Amino acid sequence: MPRLCYKPNSQKDKGYAWFISVASFLSNFTHTGFSYGIAGNLTIAHQQFFNINLQNGSLAGSIHFGALLMLGEQLSKNAAS
Repeated sequence: MPRLCYKPNSQKDKGYAWFISVASFLSNFTHTGFSYGIAGNLTIAHQQFFNINLQNGSLAGSIHFGALLMLGEQLSKNAAS
């Protein structure tokens, strides 16, 4: 009868998997918070400070969030190789 579960090769991990997971979580947490902060509350502050309309005020958050979504797949492929 063949084995259904194999012991993972622990030579590849070397104990850095938890560090990578925590760093990835913190990175996503801060980027998402920044994107929604710029698109929400900070848009009003940008409008008043720079004397611009709503569309120009929300442009920074929109570009940031769009770049994350467009480049995410390619960057993850490069990191995996």
